[in-house]
Amino acid sequence: MGTSVDKWKKQITEKFVDENASKYLPAEDFTLELTTETFTPEKILELFDQARFKVLATIGDDYEITKVEDEGDTATVTFKSRAIATRDLANLINRAKSSLFENGIEDVKKLEDNTDPELEKRLSLLNNFLFYYAFDRLNEDFGYIEPREYTLELTKTKEGRYILSDESFLELRKEIFVNEYSADGAETRKGSNSSQSDSTSKDSDTSSTSKDKV
Repeated sequence: MGTSVDKWKKQITEKFVDENASKYLPAEDFTLELTTETFTPEKILELFDQARFKVLATIGDDYEITKVEDEGDTATVTFKSRAIATRDLANLINRAKSSLFENGIEDVKKLEDNTDPELEKRLSLLNNFLFYYAFDRLNEDFGYIEPREYTLELTKTKEGRYILSDESFLELRKEIFVNEYSADGAETRKGSNSSQSDSTSKDSDTSSTSKDKV
């Protein structure tokens, strides 16, 4: 990457914000005003992407390199790592949304099924905010998926170091956030065991799990 990790993550987030902020114009129409805080669309996108980094970091060094293929200017690394169960994440977000409406999850499902483009944008941004709020500010729990195999393509620099390109990292991040539930008894972020009756109840699942991939 050729830079410090913190600086590199900031660049990734800035690019994400730049690529998506134009969807939410005029910004004042999509700004979220709470009692003590105000969140513009750009700020929500920034906090959401930073929260994705923090969720991903919970995997830590729990991985196993199974193969390395050195091809001169490039190298292919194959490794096994547990994954993030995004349906666990989505359930917590949907429960938070349901608390905002009179009929709870039924109202959320009706909104999710609505095809109005403006409403879809507002719901997407709200999902992003709730992801940040749940998994960064509140440090909510979620389950992991059993280790599976991933592949990384590294590029050799003039100095002889192998680096991971931004594109390769973003593709890996998409793959590690898996659109599945964690299994009963799976390890969770806080070290406990997940349960379908607790964090992954299908009763609270809505279409946002497929519309808004992390």
